[in-house]
Amino acid sequence: MLQWYPNYWLLTGFIICFGSMIGSRGPLITATALKIFRGERVGTIYGTIMIGSGLGSWGGGLIHDWTHSYNPLIAFALVNVVLGLIPFLVVPALRR
Repeated sequence: MLQWYPNYWLLTGFIICFGSMIGSRGPLITATALKIFRGERVGTIYGTIMIGSGLGSWGGGLIHDWTHSYNPLIAFALVNVVLGLIPFLVVPALRR
């Protein structure tokens, strides 16, 4: 939104929300993976989660390089957020 409505309030809100969420992401993902997937394959599952995160970042950079804009990248991110939300809606064990 900053590209269409540049102001300090939007920028400040983004910095506060993004900064507070990105700082808790790493420990939260690790704790959730260990809680849900116990046993000898937890390393494989956690590694797959981390590879998926890296591929998402790499794909986002590729989209930006192709389009020279962040708008398609934001749409890509929103689609991935919805896809990531689906398992939590479908699998009852993930809601606990």
